Amino acid sequence: MKALSPLFILHSVHHSADHTDNMLPTLCVLLPALAWVSSQKVLTQTPSVLTEQQGKTISMDCNIAKYEGNYVSWYKQIPQSAPQFVLRSTAGGSPDYYGTGFSSSRFTSKTSSNIIYQLIISNVEVGDSAVYYCGTWDDSGFYVSQ
Repeated sequence: MKALSPLFILHSVHHSADHTDNMLPTLCVLLPALAWVSSQKVLTQTPSVLTEQQGKTISMDCNIAKYEGNYVSWYKQIPQSAPQFVLRSTAGGSPDYYGTGFSSSRFTSKTSSNIIYQLIISNVEVGDSAVYYCGTWDDSGFYVSQ
C-alpha cells in the first residue's frame, strides 16, 4: 500500500470594504487527494482545497469507486491532534450517526449515487479549519483517504 501525505493550511484573508481594512476570518480546508491505494479500494476526495468565509456552507465529496453496501465515515483532524469522528452515512438512506461534538444542525451528509458521499458543513466557523478524511471498509479491511 502507498500513502500520500496531506498538507495543512490555516489562514485568514484580508478583504477591503470602503477603504477600511476588515479582517474576515476565512475557513481553509485541505482535503486528501488520494486514498490508501490497494487492489481493493481507492477513495478520492474533491475538491482538494476549500476556502470559504464564516457563515457560508461548504461541501466535499468522497468517491469510494465501488459500491458494496458501504457506510462512509468522515473524520476531522486539526494539526498535531488525533482525528475526530464527525459522522457516518450510507447510501441506503439510514439516518447519519454523529460523533461527540458534531450535530445535524451544522454537519450533514448526502449521497448523489452509491459511490459519491458528500459531507456538508453549514454556517462554517474558523474552528472548522482542518483536514477532513473519508473512510470506508469492506471484508478486506478499513480504507481511509489520505
